[in-house]
Amino acid sequence: MASRGYNEFSMLSDSISYKGGCVSLASQRNFIRPEPNEDWAEIAARTLPEVEHAEAIEQLQSWNFHVFMRAANPNGKQVLPSDIIFTEAPKAG
Repeated sequence: MASRGYNEFSMLSDSISYKGGCVSLASQRNFIRPEPNEDWAEIAARTLPEVEHAEAIEQLQSWNFHVFMRAANPNGKQVLPSDIIFTEAPKAG
């Protein structure tokens, strides 16, 4: 594969390999992949059952702004099964 002017990365369990070496990753945030046709309310109920429902939805949306700000598709769904949805706040540091 021809170089495109940037390092080519690939995920390998808990490390990243790149041309010439390997680097350990910091701890990762918990995440899920949505079920087909799942919405914010369903994801909140599944992943944050101990949190009040409206607050759980708000937390998920704030942790997943990249999905929350996306326009809904023609079926009215904003969340896609191919999305990665973080289920906890970003880690400090």
